[in-house]
Amino acid sequence: MTANLESPVRDRPFLRSVSYASCWEDPLILQSALQVQPGNRILSIASGGCNTLSLLLHDPSAITMVDMNPAQLHLVRLKMAAIRKLDHAGLLELIGVRDSTRRQALYQQARFGLAQADQEYWDANLPLIDQGLFRIGRTDRYMMVFGKIIRALYGRRKLERLFAAETLDEQRRLFHRDINGPVWRTLFKVFFHRAVISRAKDPTHFRYVDFDGFGDRFRKRTEWMFTDIPLHDNYFMSMVFLGRYRDERAVPPYLLAENQATVAERLDRIQFFLGDLESLLGATEDHTFDRFNLSNLFDWVDDDHLTRMLKRVVRSSKPCGRLVYWNTLMPRPMPPVEGLESHAGEAAALLEKDRFIYAHFTIGEIPGNPGDCESPAVAAPPPCS
Repeated sequence: MTANLESPVRDRPFLRSVSYASCWEDPLILQSALQVQPGNRILSIASGGCNTLSLLLHDPSAITMVDMNPAQLHLVRLKMAAIRKLDHAGLLELIGVRDSTRRQALYQQARFGLAQADQEYWDANLPLIDQGLFRIGRTDRYMMVFGKIIRALYGRRKLERLFAAETLDEQRRLFHRDINGPVWRTLFKVFFHRAVISRAKDPTHFRYVDFDGFGDRFRKRTEWMFTDIPLHDNYFMSMVFLGRYRDERAVPPYLLAENQATVAERLDRIQFFLGDLESLLGATEDHTFDRFNLSNLFDWVDDDHLTRMLKRVVRSSKPCGRLVYWNTLMPRPMPPVEGLESHAGEAAALLEKDRFIYAHFTIGEIPGNPGDCESPAVAAPPPCS
């Protein structure tokens, strides 16, 4: 999360600790939209690091990871050290995919791969290590508290049965029989009311959302996933409603056993920028990057700022560059910017497959010469199930 938000956002509590322990944007949608090719140079919002680390599997030559929150970069670098220093079982334990009583011992192994500033940060926050890294973000905790309430009211068994459904028809039937109803709808209205979610996250996140009824928006999107998208490999919904990763095959691509060695080998291609995106792009030469993963960054800015940032992206992009961003609640269609073409139809089709609750998805392309930007065959994304 970054744009030129230094005031008043920089000193908000939301940016003084880990805001996102995981990325909540679907990596399969991300790769389908970005079409990362071997040798590409990527600019990526850090967030929890999951998507940036997974993009290494598509063999880019370099990734610049940017975030205004130093805690996010400390988190990503710990994940990177764990990938390098731990075996796969240890990595899954430290992240929280597997239960563990030895997370601090695993941290001590990974610690040797950290710079001093990162060591000092985590040495001062050892209780967080014990929780499993995917549970320590402010947003992640909020979502999982909601799931804990759902489990208390409906019972874990009903939810486990829903996630284990073998067909969409069965999944849909179980949802309507066991879950859907007045209690379900009321919980969304209360827990995701503007006042409640603004207090849990940060009021500035939603200052440009010009409607209320947040709970109804989130509920309708969740019901879409519960009735029209298979839950068995949806680790986003599993983390929320079951409080855990349900399956070691249903994890972010970088955490799959067969991908750890490849990711570890390519970690040196990542460089970090602590600060806002505007400052980074201002210091970037023209035609530097091929791909831009901008997460849900533009939730935080007004339309004028969005336009200004996209102009800077265009300047720093090579011909045939591609950018993506999500919006949490309010659709933010890409404004007219010279040198930037919208792929709204492609984005809308991908959003229908997205495994989380975002309201809007945007794909943009910086054109090249005629014929240069025809999409090559994109390798299938690393499997998540």
